[in-house]
Amino acid sequence: MKATIKLCMIAILLSGVGVHARAAGDDRINFRDNDPFLFCSDGQINKATRCWAPVYPFQGQYVIMPYCHPNPKGKPWSLADKRSLQEYMRICPKSEQPGGWEGLTPPNVTPHVH
Repeated sequence: MKATIKLCMIAILLSGVGVHARAAGDDRINFRDNDPFLFCSDGQINKATRCWAPVYPFQGQYVIMPYCHPNPKGKPWSLADKRSLQEYMRICPKSEQPGGWEGLTPPNVTPHVH
């Protein structure tokens, strides 16, 4: 009986830790070196093969590239396409308004190429 209660308590504690860890890391972007400005304004780094492109990031709007599925002869979406779009939809609409780049060099080379 006591062992069952201990196991239940451990399970409850671990599930709470998992939820907290997910919430804390919720804003991590796995593309463009975790650069939200560049990712939200420019999308994935490989423009030639990506299946979506941002339009109005602060509204979460994007376009599907014509050479990708659902075009009957289009290429299937890669795992990176799917994951990056999910991150775009989760992260980019959190900004309140669009902003412009004010750096001296392009954003994709500041502080390094990404």
